[in-house]
Amino acid sequence: MAQEVLIRNGRVVDGTGSPWFMGDVAISGAKITRVGRLDPGDYDEVIDAGGLVVSPGIIDVHSHSDFSLLVNPEADSFIRQGVTTVFNGNCGNSAAPLNEIWKKHMEEARDITVEWLSTAEYLSVMESRGVAINAATFTGLSNLLVSAMGMDAYDRPPTEEDIEAMKEMLRQAMEEGSYGLSSGLEYDPQSMTDTDALVELCRVVAEYGGVYATHIRSRDVKVVEAAAEAVTIGERSGVIVEGVHWGARYPSDGKTKHIVDLFDKAREGGLDAGFNQVPWTMGDDGVGWCGCTLIEPIIIGSKYTKKGAEFTYEMLKDPEVVEYLRNDLPNRQYGPILAGKRGLLDTWDRFLVAHLEESPEYDGMNLKQIGRRMGKDPFDALIDLLVREGEDYERAWGAVGITSRWDTDFSLLHPNCSVAIDSGSDSPRGPLSEKPVGELVTRAYGQFPYFFEKWVREDRALSLEDAVRKCTGLPAQRMRVMDRGLIRPGQHADIMIWDPEEIRNNATWKNPRVYPSGISKVIVNGVLAEEDNEHTGALKGTVLRAR
Repeated sequence: MAQEVLIRNGRVVDGTGSPWFMGDVAISGAKITRVGRLDPGDYDEVIDAGGLVVSPGIIDVHSHSDFSLLVNPEADSFIRQGVTTVFNGNCGNSAAPLNEIWKKHMEEARDITVEWLSTAEYLSVMESRGVAINAATFTGLSNLLVSAMGMDAYDRPPTEEDIEAMKEMLRQAMEEGSYGLSSGLEYDPQSMTDTDALVELCRVVAEYGGVYATHIRSRDVKVVEAAAEAVTIGERSGVIVEGVHWGARYPSDGKTKHIVDLFDKAREGGLDAGFNQVPWTMGDDGVGWCGCTLIEPIIIGSKYTKKGAEFTYEMLKDPEVVEYLRNDLPNRQYGPILAGKRGLLDTWDRFLVAHLEESPEYDGMNLKQIGRRMGKDPFDALIDLLVREGEDYERAWGAVGITSRWDTDFSLLHPNCSVAIDSGSDSPRGPLSEKPVGELVTRAYGQFPYFFEKWVREDRALSLEDAVRKCTGLPAQRMRVMDRGLIRPGQHADIMIWDPEEIRNNATWKNPRVYPSGISKVIVNGVLAEEDNEHTGALKGTVLRAR
């Protein structure tokens, strides 16, 4: 017989955006059964919320936990910040489908044994190992390209024959439970896939009522044109469109209004378009920062990392390689920021060093300051610092100031914007704790608590109820997961109990693997996963399939 649990004396914020109310929530097994004023004598277990907020567990629609959940099924860093459901396979990279070439690459890059090729096999592997949170996946465009074309996908666009093969693979993935197609059109090999090909693929997704989650071709200089392409793909294919980390980066600050307006207009015309945004860590000067290893901004996407190639320490010491990277910098992901397209405002003063093992005296300084102190160009100073780190140069990390508070707010505060953190799960214990700190780790521990701390409690930019909706009911609706994301009878009992006056992020650039405060309990499918700042060890998450 199912365990009957009552959460009583809660300040219920139900995920709809409606005003909170004092009430009790009854759970039987994995489901919420009643909400209201209930008799505690009718239940096997009673949890007294003591006036704390009782809300749905957080749903992160833009996660990169495809592999980390297999390594750390307890999902330590996510459970501890109230995340109970994730959608993986974003930015065009998913765990499946794979061919033998891509499988080998994944094993080498992720340092794990890959026991699957298809989406069905991947989901079954996760299911068999158990997982603490609910997990779903998109199908990555890169996976389809490499599975259909091999490594030729990096050298040429897909042919009609390739596209037909990709459509069949995508159709199979949708049958096996994928929630849709994701793209990362800024990156190779996806950047060579044109609009017509994407429309063809999205027509398959639309047949299943799936979602096209798109990391568009440009988030800076050509961001408006890139956003317009997403609208075109949606209108021509009939697919649901979800723009991910929806905002303009430097030097195109101010253009977030244009891309939000594009989606608003498209919705008026009948396109089911929405978006999500990251609550970027904000500096006092209104700059939003994104964590990274120090080497990433200058090599990712370069010829030295093409086709999954590994950048080595020997390359870092090669003057010819360094000179190429210097000249190629404007073509890298953060090139328009670091190359100074708008002068000193957007250059190396927005590249922060957080941790250097061999040169700790520079921790907390930006590359512009470091360059001056060393008497070198900031780029040369960066290379020098990395060389000093030796073979562990990938363990030096920092952050890049990528956007403005105004741009972040223009999308984040929009009623059609879900909150996402664009991160993989992490853990301060086990194999994940040995991985270098980079872009994902710095957001993995407390970015959702930071959202409530910064945008709700400190700045009062959002009401508590609307902020909760953006993390629960709205993303559930966007992904068509209609049995999660609300405190309602019949919904799955994914619940967090927390203090809106105490919730806060404790992770910093210097010490990122630190859990947040203010969350009392997290329940996944009716079972406590976190209680009093401790993981219970429960693995009661569900592998979600769209069909």
